[in-house]
Amino acid sequence: KGQQAFASWMKDDGKNTSYIKKIPQIAEILGVSADYLLGKTDDPRPMLERAGINPIPMEEQAMRPIIGMASAGSGVLAQEQILGWESVDIKYNTDEYFYLQIAGDSMAPKIDDGDLVLVHRQDEVSSGDVAVVLVTDHDEEAEGFVKKVEIDGDSVTLVSFNPYYPPRVFSGKSIQQLSFVGKVVELKRKF
Repeated sequence: KGQQAFASWMKDDGKNTSYIKKIPQIAEILGVSADYLLGKTDDPRPMLERAGINPIPMEEQAMRPIIGMASAGSGVLAQEQILGWESVDIKYNTDEYFYLQIAGDSMAPKIDDGDLVLVHRQDEVSSGDVAVVLVTDHDEEAEGFVKKVEIDGDSVTLVSFNPYYPPRVFSGKSIQQLSFVGKVVELKRKF
């Protein structure tokens, strides 16, 4: 059928325009841009590729939940609440990953208020990791934070990137107040 359609286009002396709606498909099959097929450019690469943009095909993307109620500032009650869903690379499409919406400026300028961080659920982290940490007070209330974790012998320090927020050091019995929700593996910022 494809050869017959092409032959029909050729013998109509250009009067048959039914091929116009097929140009995007033809361009995709040939791996060139529609503009190249139409003679509008000498560069056969698709426009996004020429601009240095390589979109991720939909079949290579998935959706992970955006969880709220943790803070990169003074902390808030750590309870999970799904705020929405965000696309993610297919390799992160398991229940071990979720997005966390940042509230606060203690991790600015690297992580700002409103940013999304992709978190890998794990209860152990290494020194130098940026992690989601729960700090339980004496009333058994837990606050969630996103902080850089520094482990030095018998102490754990939660460090903010913003110098206006002092580090919080936990040692001895106070280390028992800490639990790790997961490690931050990626940042997504929208403008």
